[in-house]
Amino acid sequence: MKVVIDTNVLISAFLFKGVSGPVFDYCMIEEDVILSPWILDEFQGKLLGRFNLDLPDVNEIIDTIQQKSNIIQPENELPTICRDEDDNNILQLAEYVEADYIITGDKDLLTLEQFKGTLIISPGEFYTLISES
Repeated sequence: MKVVIDTNVLISAFLFKGVSGPVFDYCMIEEDVILSPWILDEFQGKLLGRFNLDLPDVNEIIDTIQQKSNIIQPENELPTICRDEDDNNILQLAEYVEADYIITGDKDLLTLEQFKGTLIISPGEFYTLISES
């Protein structure tokens, strides 16, 4: 499966206990994780800014993610359907790579439920999905 992981799930996976960590680990091993430079830039910015992590630690995390995922720069048109304009970058990537899932904790994305054939689900929903298979 092609899976796009939103920035908020990456942050949760690395900084907080909860379901995002196991979901992230599973996806990195079992699925085709697709991220964009935009997602990695936002992730890095939040780790350095909001969470005040040291640059060497952030670079190590980013390097690990880059080694185990596909970084794709989408070339399709940026959608304009999300209330939060930044979320359109996630939809753009998912559409471009024809992702099966977007895993996110973002309520603006979750309310869409689906975008052009890509299911939009929370880490908890994805965890339930993989636990049942």
